[in-house]
Amino acid sequence: ENGVLNCISFWYRMDLTANVSLDHTPAELRSPSCSSTAPVGNYSRHAMQWLAAPVEVSKGDEIHIRASYSRSRIRFEVMSPESKKLDRKVSVPRWLLLRIREEQKVEAYRKAIDKALGKIMEAREQIPKLDRPPLRIVHLGAGLAQMSMVAARCAREAGVDDKEIETHGYTVVALEEMPKVVKLARRALRDNDLDQ
Repeated sequence: ENGVLNCISFWYRMDLTANVSLDHTPAELRSPSCSSTAPVGNYSRHAMQWLAAPVEVSKGDEIHIRASYSRSRIRFEVMSPESKKLDRKVSVPRWLLLRIREEQKVEAYRKAIDKALGKIMEAREQIPKLDRPPLRIVHLGAGLAQMSMVAARCAREAGVDDKEIETHGYTVVALEEMPKVVKLARRALRDNDLDQ
């Protein structure tokens, strides 16, 4: 069928030492001479390499791909058909994008933040209003600011209102040192109306 080629899925075997290797090849695709044990489990153990730009493909098209590797990476490049290069304004490491899909982890953090904020807000109620310090949550290594956004929403639900933010400034401060990630995090915060 027609479609779009976005990435290459592959399995690999790496010999780390003379006696230790990582081999993710499924049993069905292993050569009979392979001496390492087949991986166990019912999930895909393949790796994925996203292409620089998506390639429109039709049924019966021939696609030529060049594979290369070094000590630190494997790379696939579509040689033909030619694909137009995308002008990427921002980019992030792939491992960071994988974190976006960790919904169970995000939910666990949300519950922990809710619980901590509940205790903090309860303790703040005991302090006279004029003497209360502003609430600050600092997120070090914020990445794409996903947890920062969760913390900001939790703070709103815990009772931090616009007046308090206007008086004392930001409630959640997200700190990230990778410039390209910061650019994308700012966009994500702005798109979710959490940049102020």
